Amino acid sequence: MTETHFILVRHGETVWNLEGRRQGQSDSPLTARGLAQARAIAACLAAEPADALYSSDLLRAWRTALEIAAMCGLQPIPDERLREKSFGILEGLKYDEVETRHREVAALLAEKRPDYAPPGGESLVTAQQRGIAALRELARRHPGGRLIVVSHGALLGMFLRHVLDISLVAPRRFTLANGSLSRVTYRHEDDAWHITSLGEIAHLLCAHSAQTL
Repeated sequence: MTETHFILVRHGETVWNLEGRRQGQSDSPLTARGLAQARAIAACLAAEPADALYSSDLLRAWRTALEIAAMCGLQPIPDERLREKSFGILEGLKYDEVETRHREVAALLAEKRPDYAPPGGESLVTAQQRGIAALRELARRHPGGRLIVVSHGALLGMFLRHVLDISLVAPRRFTLANGSLSRVTYRHEDDAWHITSLGEIAHLLCAHSAQTL
């Protein structure tokens, strides 16, 4: 059975994460804690040989990938397919600001329709299909390989919902913290995904202590 193994990384904490703003495909720099998280990820993965490192080309993911690259001796490869879901006109807004500035959009979002896209943004279905297709293509590019992929919370969450057969609008009963790792395997013969770990954060404990959390 031919398998490709993935280590899926959510980028480190950003300023907008702290402020509770929708990021989407807009950018916000890593905080000091986010940079410490990126370095903790890198130290953890340095002991695990990998064949390639792919990353979303958005700044927060790319900065995280650069830390991993430096420790793991890999050249990061940018891939725009790994970008976060686009939230269109909602990007940069705090969640309560969406209610006051875009009431109609907020009402439509509350309906939790997976095919609804806010103006200028993507629907849940479109973003999920983009993520699934990207990871499947990377698996087929590296049969038998081990890949590190740096991406974003919503996109990774939607991909993992697919693997776990959870509806896009059902409550998500797992957490993907900033800097967390999830491990999945793609089996080529039956086009099947399997999760071996979900939302690992043990490697972040030292980074958190260093930031007096």
